[in-house]
Amino acid sequence: MALSQLLLLACSATALHEPRGPPGVSELRSNGAEHSALEGISAAAYAWRRAAQQRRGALERADVELEGLSAAAYITELQRSHAEARGNGAALEGLRGGDARPAQPPLSPKVVAAYAAAGLATTAVRAAVARRGPAPWQAAVAACWTLNNVAVMVPGRYDGGGDGAPTAATANLLAPAGWAFAIWGPIFLGECVTMLLVTAADPGHPVFDVGAAIAAPWCAGTLCQVAWCGLFRPSVCGPGALWIPSAALAATAFFLGKAHAALQGLDLYAAGPLRGLRNDLLVRWPLSLHFAWVTCATLVNINKYLALRGADLRVKEAGALGSVAVAAAAAAYVLRTTGDPLYGFVVAWALAAVAADGGRQAARGLVPDAPIDRVVGAAKAAAVAVGAVACVAPFAADVADAYHARGSCARRRPVRESPW
Repeated sequence: MALSQLLLLACSATALHEPRGPPGVSELRSNGAEHSALEGISAAAYAWRRAAQQRRGALERADVELEGLSAAAYITELQRSHAEARGNGAALEGLRGGDARPAQPPLSPKVVAAYAAAGLATTAVRAAVARRGPAPWQAAVAACWTLNNVAVMVPGRYDGGGDGAPTAATANLLAPAGWAFAIWGPIFLGECVTMLLVTAADPGHPVFDVGAAIAAPWCAGTLCQVAWCGLFRPSVCGPGALWIPSAALAATAFFLGKAHAALQGLDLYAAGPLRGLRNDLLVRWPLSLHFAWVTCATLVNINKYLALRGADLRVKEAGALGSVAVAAAAAAYVLRTTGDPLYGFVVAWALAAVAADGGRQAARGLVPDAPIDRVVGAAKAAAVAVGAVACVAPFAADVADAYHARGSCARRRPVRESPW
């Protein structure tokens, strides 16, 4: 019993101390399996991450494509809008047979009747009240004023959009800014008041004598302007014949200058300061405005003739610079001979409008900038000079008259009354 127990204990000890093979082999096997499992998980995570990156790249490319499509759609829509605008302009140009700018409103018979009634009502009422007919010159003034106002409203002139869009060949270097033509409002309104004033005057009244003195040249100038309205049209005078309406406008300026000179020979203040001021504001001012502006308009017409005729750029530049010089010389002459500053101010207004436009209306971008800049610089300098001389002209005339009246010169000249 004791022996068997001893043997059992020995076998148990031997079993406990029996080696299990090389140390660490099973552990290495276990670690290798775990490492392989981790590698499989890492590969799956990497593949998933790669797929996510690819999906994100695809989404980014889709966004870029959508943005490109949006930009392309916007450009396409913009081009379509421009094409529609060009098509509408071409259709309008085809309907009008020329320029695509808005046409002048048609002449209404009611407007014609209103002007005719306004022009003739004064003389008719005056004849009924005074039981006498108007003087011949009064009827002529009313008729010419009415005819002129009707003529300027007839559409189709070059200045109403009949000259077409400018090109490099038809670029005009002397085109005033649009705001300069606002002066026609005071001119027409002032001459309406002048017409009503002189046609309502009785013989022996100072205004009657004023009207009688200026009636003939004023009517001649107004009829020349009516002729210009009829000639300054593509349907009447083509680009090569535009010198004809330019000559008509020059004749308008000539006869208005005659009327202006006749007015300077009258003593408008003989009937008193208030009546003299009335004669100045209601007779002299409208006539001076009209005379000065038509002088400048004649030069603008000449340059338009050179432009539409397709003259060489050097010829156009010489014509524009010569026109600036002629305008300044005309202002200097009228200021020297009459002392009327209003004429000088209007010429300065026109030259300032040419400088303000800067050739943008009918030349800039079509021809080199150098000749345009020279014309603009000359117009700006002339506008400043003429405006400055116009400011001192009335005072210079008074000083010169006082100097000669004192007998300071060996050869005296007649003392004249300053209109101002």
